[in-house]
Amino acid sequence: ESLFPSTSRAAPESLYVVGPIGASGSGPEPSPPPASEPYATRGGESGLVPRPDPVVWPGHLTKPLSQALLNAYEEQGFCILRAVVPKEQIEASRKFLDEFVKSVSEPSKVDAGCRYVTEAGSSALRSVFAIHEDANSPVAELATSPLITQFAQQILAGDVYIHQSRVNLQSAFKGAGFSWHSDFETWHAEDGMPRPRSASVVVYLDKNVESNGALMVVPGSHKSFIRCPGRQTYGTPADEDIRALADKHGIRHCVGEAGDVLIFDSNLLHASCGNRSPWHRRNLFVAFNSWENRLQSPFYAEALRPEHVAHRDRLARFAVAEGV
Repeated sequence: ESLFPSTSRAAPESLYVVGPIGASGSGPEPSPPPASEPYATRGGESGLVPRPDPVVWPGHLTKPLSQALLNAYEEQGFCILRAVVPKEQIEASRKFLDEFVKSVSEPSKVDAGCRYVTEAGSSALRSVFAIHEDANSPVAELATSPLITQFAQQILAGDVYIHQSRVNLQSAFKGAGFSWHSDFETWHAEDGMPRPRSASVVVYLDKNVESNGALMVVPGSHKSFIRCPGRQTYGTPADEDIRALADKHGIRHCVGEAGDVLIFDSNLLHASCGNRSPWHRRNLFVAFNSWENRLQSPFYAEALRPEHVAHRDRLARFAVAEGV
C-alpha cells in the first residue's frame, strides 16, 4: 500500500532495477568478516581505526563540484552549497508535507509494513522513509532529479542508487534529536554495505539554525572508523571515542537557508539536538551508494532491516550520462 493515499502512483519502472541483489529473505546469517576486515564492529572493543578507503573516489567527472569544493569535502567530510534548489520546488515540497502530515493521525513505528515513524509517545510524525518512491510527490521528484543525483555521481565516481531516502520533520516545539553516530557503521554492520563508497545529499526545506536543531558534525571524523562495542540496536559509539574526535576536530553546526544543500560522507560523525523552537526544520535526506558497492548479507547482524530503510531488492539506479 502506498505511503501517499489518494495521489499515489507507482514510480516509473524505468527508474528501477528490480530483483534480488545481495542477500534476500528475513533472516540471513551474518557475512563472515574477512581476515583483513578494516570495519570490524559490534564486538568486544570500541576504538578508532584509520579509514583505508577514499573519500572522493577517483573518476573522470569534473562537474558539478569544483576542485576546491572536492578538496574541502575530502578534508572535512562534508560541504554546504548555497541556493541550489529553486524556491518554487521548496514551496511545493513543503506544501505536500503539510498536507501529508495532516492526513496521518495514528501513531506508528518503522517496520516491514510502514514507512513512517512518530515521535516517542506521540502521533506526531518524525520521519517518512522511501520518500523517493512516489512519482506524484514533489519531494520524490526532487530526490530523484539530476540536480541532486549528480553530486553523488561525481563524489562516488560513477553510477549510484538510493540506499535510503527520508524526510526528517523535526517539528517545531517537539522534534526530538538524533544521538551521535556514523551512518556507515550501521549500514556496514546491519545492511551489509561493504565499503564507505556512499554519501548523503540533504536538501534544506526550512531554515536550519542552532536554535531549531541544525545538524552537528565533527569535521574530519570521517577519516576514522568508529567501532561500536557489543550487540547494539542503533550503532552507538563509546562516549570516549566521540569526545576524542570532538576534542581533536571540534563541532560545527550545519546552518543554512531553505534551498541549500548539505553533502556529507557516510562515515562522518553527526548528531542533532531536539527542536524546541517555534520553527520547523524539515530536511530531505537522500543516501546514495555506489552501484559497485551494493549490499551483501549483514556483516554483524542476524536479520535484514526493512526494504524501505535499506534498499536491496528494488533499486533506483542513476547512470552517468554518456559523454559526461
